[in-house]
Amino acid sequence: MKRLMMVIVAVAGAPAMAGYIYVGDIFSGVGEYTTGGSTVNASLVANSSAQTGNYGIALDSVGNFYVASDNSSYQGNIAKYTGDGTVINANLISIPGLSQLAGLAVDGNDLFVADHNTGAIREYTTDGALVNSSLASLNQLQFIADDDNGHLYAVYGGQFSDVSEFTISGGSVVSSNYALISGSYSATGIALDDGRTMRARQF
Repeated sequence: MKRLMMVIVAVAGAPAMAGYIYVGDIFSGVGEYTTGGSTVNASLVANSSAQTGNYGIALDSVGNFYVASDNSSYQGNIAKYTGDGTVINANLISIPGLSQLAGLAVDGNDLFVADHNTGAIREYTTDGALVNSSLASLNQLQFIADDDNGHLYAVYGGQFSDVSEFTISGGSVVSSNYALISGSYSATGIALDDGRTMRARQF
């Protein structure tokens, strides 16, 4: 079963990554491409023997990107890199237990992590400090996306999927709408029209 996470980025004020496409593949790691499809570096970040798969990529406002993967014990791991692929912290966040990470989102200094196995949406700082181990819990959590204004969107459910909206402030959910969109048939992705990011996930 192959999973592919692709992030398309065009961020003003972040020259290191503006106008590039970062593609994470469970076999070959993370590649960098122009928006015209030309290869910049097909092996920007290579998978290691200790970390396999790339199940989420997110970028912050200063040009760093974050990659979610599994380690050899099938525990969730999130690494942090500069825009040119230099390792900042290969083990920024380690999530204990058998996790199946399903996506990442960055909003300011906050890093949100979706765990498909437990259904939890976790909040960390972009330096890796835990803020909230379970902002929300959703059955068959699939994808998350954010709008950079404190709103987080999550796709969950199986054959018939729903999209929930959460307003986050101070490490907590201050308002929620669990049925923002209901009954999507086997949702396979979520995208925002803010001109900044597109996130898609395929099984």
